[in-house]
Amino acid sequence: MAKSGSIHPATARFSPNIVSPANACQFSCIPATRKRARGEAAGKEECWFILEAELGSTLGIGTVRPLGAAKLRAAALSGAIEDLMESHALTAAMFFHIPPGTVHAIGGGISLIEIQQKSDVTYRLYGYGRPRELHLGDGTAVARAVPMLPSLQTAIPRQSTVLLSGACC
Repeated sequence: MAKSGSIHPATARFSPNIVSPANACQFSCIPATRKRARGEAAGKEECWFILEAELGSTLGIGTVRPLGAAKLRAAALSGAIEDLMESHALTAAMFFHIPPGTVHAIGGGISLIEIQQKSDVTYRLYGYGRPRELHLGDGTAVARAVPMLPSLQTAIPRQSTVLLSGACC
């Protein structure tokens, strides 16, 4: 039995992870809570806090222009998705909110804390040529391939601050 005030991993609504890829990760999207795919549990919100970032490292969040499902699928199959992702230059202490459906990728040379709602649903759209299963049908059906809203990125001041509020959490 969990102690009062503690969170049991099996019942926790959020899952924190430290992510530090040496190379760029897959392009993914997660369905919105109100959209269920393949009968699995609903999607999730994610937030990323940058701990460290090598010079020139980036996150891919959103696309440089809106893409429909067919164009997103074609870009993923051809590799053109790499040029269509909106790249965000990084420094430590940056914070990003990744709403459900947002096409996103974590670049290499970054250490970040990822806090996410628990969900087993992630659709891989592109894997940088790695031999991993892609989920183009499900992924393009729920993806929001649009430019990232500036309000989803925040530089964290040294004093305490509210990072995210509202109904999302």
